[in-house]
Amino acid sequence: DELLALGREQLAKWPPHLPLTGAMPAQIDAQLANAFALLAQGHDELLEVEHRIRFSYAPAGGGASHNFVAKIDRIDRLPDGGFRIIDYKTGKAKDALTSPVGDDLQMCIYAMALTVFGQEPDAATGALPVPTFDDLPRGVAEYWVLSEGVRGAIDFSELDIAKARENIDFAIAGILAGRFPRRLDAKDKRHQYHCKSTSLCAILPKWV
Repeated sequence: DELLALGREQLAKWPPHLPLTGAMPAQIDAQLANAFALLAQGHDELLEVEHRIRFSYAPAGGGASHNFVAKIDRIDRLPDGGFRIIDYKTGKAKDALTSPVGDDLQMCIYAMALTVFGQEPDAATGALPVPTFDDLPRGVAEYWVLSEGVRGAIDFSELDIAKARENIDFAIAGILAGRFPRRLDAKDKRHQYHCKSTSLCAILPKWV
């Protein structure tokens, strides 16, 4: 009951200029209930919530480095000392989420970021830490699909970092060439606010 009350408290802060459907309160209640009833892992140690890891990335083919920011919904420490990174999803349980594959770009970036977890920029130069690509920590990456109470997991050892880097490098080249202009439409903004400012990501770790 307290978890549901927290969800409603956050929903009350929804900005008036963004559309709010009548079904949304019930949807949020259901997602919180699913997370609590089906996805709780009480034996894990919660380390961080909505945590940003900044790092410097250099394309495999050379060229200038680029600053990345990995925004991870939740980081847990497992009983064996490994890590779990969790990304909350509020949409449908697609195969890509319930059965993530090795070149899953989001989870590969998160795993790379985790190699510099806890490191700070250089005190003298401000340079960001550089991740390692062939020595990932032990652990697992998971999507938690709150709308349906299911999750998908992939061990870090199964992630294809080399393939992910190919995709990253292709995207970097395209952005620099102007082929991929950044766009955030109204639907994207509503979804972004749903997860972050309504703070499902923030209030869940107090309970699950």
